[in-house]
Amino acid sequence: MLTTLEAVTLGAATFLLSLLVTYAVKKLARLDQPNHRSSHHTPTPTGGGLGIVLAFLCTLLYIGASQYSAVYALCAAGITLLAFVSWLDDQTPLSAQTRLLVQAIAASSTLPLLYELGVNHWWWPCVVLAMMWLINLYNFMDGTDGLAAAQALVFCLGALLVLPSPSLPLQLLLIAGCAATSGFLVFNWPPARIFMGDVGSTVIGLVFGIILILIAENITTLIGGLILLAGFITDASYTLFVRFITGQRISQAHRTHYYQKMAFSKGTHYAPLLSYLIIGALVQWPLAFLAMRAESQIWILYLAGAITVHGLFCVIYKAGCPDDCANPTIRVGTGIQ
Repeated sequence: MLTTLEAVTLGAATFLLSLLVTYAVKKLARLDQPNHRSSHHTPTPTGGGLGIVLAFLCTLLYIGASQYSAVYALCAAGITLLAFVSWLDDQTPLSAQTRLLVQAIAASSTLPLLYELGVNHWWWPCVVLAMMWLINLYNFMDGTDGLAAAQALVFCLGALLVLPSPSLPLQLLLIAGCAATSGFLVFNWPPARIFMGDVGSTVIGLVFGIILILIAENITTLIGGLILLAGFITDASYTLFVRFITGQRISQAHRTHYYQKMAFSKGTHYAPLLSYLIIGALVQWPLAFLAMRAESQIWILYLAGAITVHGLFCVIYKAGCPDDCANPTIRVGTGIQ
């Protein structure tokens, strides 16, 4: 168990690391040019998620060294590969095949961790596919100022608050996640002065997959972890399903997620950002707390409750339906991305 001093030291170190790296990247990074699916209208630096990546890497290497375990170093190697290729993709778009291959390799770097935790090998392919889905899911959902960082805070801080007895590696990763995303959010709060980029969003998806593996001591704690990610999981899955059944090209870039439509409808990034934070704190955290302590299979109701709340927003804003936001009216200073 971490002492208060150790937790504060780790939090301060990863916050400052993320803050300083994000500031440096803001000065040096390539400008992201607006396009047909963008929510911003002025060129903005991208790649600010690099600070979060470095914070997670340092934390994983520390965990591996302190526990004399190579599995966390292997996870760090997978993250490094994914971050490097995603950074290249931020500069010059790579083919979907290249990205998927790298994502599969990065996701497979967690297999030794599954072995060490005693996960039945029949589950391994499912875990790798789930990790790849999380990587892409987080990348899909990074489209308005502050949203991806807000979901990270809902997940990491929520897990710290509601987990019955988190392991030491889990505590370290969650504290690093809270602090590093807060450091980045200083520059990504609307109107954003820098974007996360694929280098940040893909890695966060992979790290959250690792955290879910560590959380999953039993079905109830795993369900609690999924409840904390219910916003992104529901919006991404619902939108993909609607696009598929309506004959749209699901591989084509779009801006029909409910969070995007909400931002355009309200004319400000604050709408989806604040809704995620409020729903996270008032709905998802309590439901995750109850699910992790549920007897029998009542956890199904708590998971359904979290999905239903975000699902209602998907229905209200017609997530996945053809883009009707070709000429949105944006209030000055909101920085629609």
